[in-house]
Amino acid sequence: MTLEALQRGAACYELECPVMHYDWGKVGAETLINQLRRKNGQTVEPDRPTAELWMGAHKSAPSLVRLPGGKTRPLHELIAEDPAHFLGPHLAAKRKPGLPFLMKILEAARPLSIQAHPDKRRAEILHARDPENYPDNNHKPELAVCLRDLRALIGFRHAEAVHAFFRLVPELGELCSGEFESFDAGAAVRPELLNKEQKRSWLKANYQNLMNATPVEIQEAARAHRLRLDSYGLSPEQMSIEDRLFVSLLEQFGDRDPGIFSVFFLNYAEVPEGRALFLRANEPHAYLEGDVLECMAESDNVVRAGLTSKFRDTNTLIEMLDYESGPPRVLGPRSLNEHRESYRVPVSDFALSRLQFRTSEPLVLKEYDRPGILLVYEGDLNVSLTGTDGSSTLERGHYPAGSVLFLPGDLAHRKLILHLNANTGTVVFEATVGPEF
Repeated sequence: MTLEALQRGAACYELECPVMHYDWGKVGAETLINQLRRKNGQTVEPDRPTAELWMGAHKSAPSLVRLPGGKTRPLHELIAEDPAHFLGPHLAAKRKPGLPFLMKILEAARPLSIQAHPDKRRAEILHARDPENYPDNNHKPELAVCLRDLRALIGFRHAEAVHAFFRLVPELGELCSGEFESFDAGAAVRPELLNKEQKRSWLKANYQNLMNATPVEIQEAARAHRLRLDSYGLSPEQMSIEDRLFVSLLEQFGDRDPGIFSVFFLNYAEVPEGRALFLRANEPHAYLEGDVLECMAESDNVVRAGLTSKFRDTNTLIEMLDYESGPPRVLGPRSLNEHRESYRVPVSDFALSRLQFRTSEPLVLKEYDRPGILLVYEGDLNVSLTGTDGSSTLERGHYPAGSVLFLPGDLAHRKLILHLNANTGTVVFEATVGPEF
C-alpha cells in the first residue's frame, strides 16, 4: 500500500491513542482519560485502572493513524516510510526518522515508584546492556503540567534539611550512616560545614546506604519510627507532611521498602493546576497522586529503586543521580499572544503550548514546518485548510474534546495554512519540537 493511497497530502491526521492500564491508575467511568475518550465516541473500560494515554510514535505503544476506509496504521511506520512528509523536510534531513517527542496524560490514584530517567549517554549504555528493561537508547527529560491535584516528590532537599531529619528520626540516621548501634546525629558530619561538592557526596553516601539497606534493617527502622509517631497521639492532620507521607507509604507498600524513607530526602511539592514541573535527566522523583499532562523526549526508559513491584535497578539509580539539591522548580506558562501560552524548558526535543480560545478569532498556523500533536482538552475544535496564495478552503474538520490530531511537518513546504476555530473556552494542548532541534 503506497502513501498516496493513505492521503499523502493530508494536512491533519486523527489519531487513536493507546491506554496503559497500570495498577496505580484510576478506576471508574469518570477518570479524566475515560471522560475524554467518551466525549470522542470511544469505548472505555471503567473497571480497569486507567493510568496513561500515549500520544506519539514510540514503538512501545504507538498511536494509530486513522485512514480512509476505516483502516489504521501505526504512526511510527508511516514516519519511517515518508519522513519528509510526516516530519517535514528540515527535520527528516537532520536525523534518523522518528518523532522526537511524546505526549501523555497520566492519572495516578496512588504513588508511582522512586525513579529517574537517564541522560543520553547512560541511556545508550543501559539499552545495549538490558534492552528488555530499557527499551530505547534515548534520554527522557520531561515536563509535567498539573491538570488536577498533582502531589509529588522531586529532587533532593538541601543536605542540611536531610541531616535535621536524622535528629528527628534517629533510625533513619542509623540506616544512612551504616552505624546501626552507635549513630549520634550530634557527632556526625555537619553538612553546613561542607562545600557544594562535598554536600553532593554526603547526599549520595547517605542515600546509597538507605537504598541498599536490607529489608530487615528497613523494617526495624520503620517499625521504630511508627511506634514513636503512635506514642505522640497525633491525628494525621497534626503530623508533619513528611511523617504523614511516611505513614501513608508504609501502609501502602509495607515496612520493608526503602522508598518509604525517601520522603525525608526528597522535596515534597503540591503543584497548582496549570503549573508544571520540569524533570531533568538523573533527577529523582515520584508522583504521589494527581492528573498530569506530560511532554517528553521520545523514550520509555525508567530506572526504579523503590515503591514498586516492577524491576528495580538500585545500583544504577544511585550512580546516575546528580545529587543536586534545593527546592523544586515550579514553572508557569508564559503568554506569547492572545491564543498561546508556552512552557520554557531547557531542551529542544519538545515544546509544549496551551492554546486557549477566548474570542471568536481563529488561530492561524502559518509556516508550520515541524510535526505537531494537538490534544483537544476542552470544547470543540474546527480545523480548516487554505493555501498561502489565498485559495479557497481546501479541507475542513470538526473535532470534539478528546480528539488527538497529528499535523505533518511539511505544511509550510506545501504552502498550506491551518486555521483553528473554536468556541470561547476551548483548550487545546500542542506538542512539537523546539525551535533549535
